Amino acid sequence: MKTLAEHPHPEDGFAGMEVRGDALTDKENAGAALLDACKEVKGADPVPVGSYRGFAMSVSFDAFRQEYMLLLKGQMTHRATLGTDPRAISPVSTMRSVRCPSGWRR
Repeated sequence: MKTLAEHPHPEDGFAGMEVRGDALTDKENAGAALLDACKEVKGADPVPVGSYRGFAMSVSFDAFRQEYMLLLKGQMTHRATLGTDPRAISPVSTMRSVRCPSGWRR
């Protein structure tokens, strides 16, 4: 929770992310860059691709399911399946799982 507090999400808009050394502030461009980074991933071993809100971001490929997994690493690792639409791709769905109710801590 400390990492999220140190990297707050803007009230309106996209927090931005860093993908392969490029700072991206447009959500669709960031999603497209993340999809492009997936082309380099050929196996289950996570490949570092950048960062989002203070979390190290990497991608792995699940050959059985034929899908890419986004991993956000802080004190814990949070996972989300990546789709194919750059407008819908961002670690936001994963971050929703990190923002748990105040009485419940992971």
